[in-house]
Amino acid sequence: MINEQHHLTTLLKVVRMSRSTYYYEIKKTDVDDKNKDLFESIQKTSELHKQNYGVRRVDHELINHGLKVNHKKVQRVMKKLGISARKHPQKYHSYQGHVGAVADNHLKRDFCVTTSAKRHLLSRKFGPLNGVWHSW
Repeated sequence: MINEQHHLTTLLKVVRMSRSTYYYEIKKTDVDDKNKDLFESIQKTSELHKQNYGVRRVDHELINHGLKVNHKKVQRVMKKLGISARKHPQKYHSYQGHVGAVADNHLKRDFCVTTSAKRHLLSRKFGPLNGVWHSW
């Protein structure tokens, strides 16, 4: 890696890197190689269940198979592999909001209440008559 004509200290000064950083970078292993078996397990689990499993279910499957892995790590690996659960189709909702026209106020009834207990007669069946409540 280092040319035999130059000393390590000279090269590190030119690059403006400390000696410890240089050796750290050399010693650092590739994370993908370290987690290769985890990558394969997640890929296999996803294919086995036809990509219906999300992060939580894949994590629980790995635990069932004896692999103790943090759920955040499973999420990172799945994102790196491009694996995600398929979205299920939405349920049918028939409600479309207010449909149709509102009937005209032919009786000229005032339904706005400005003070409490001002309007009691809003229905034809119950209401006060001469101070006494009646039902018709």
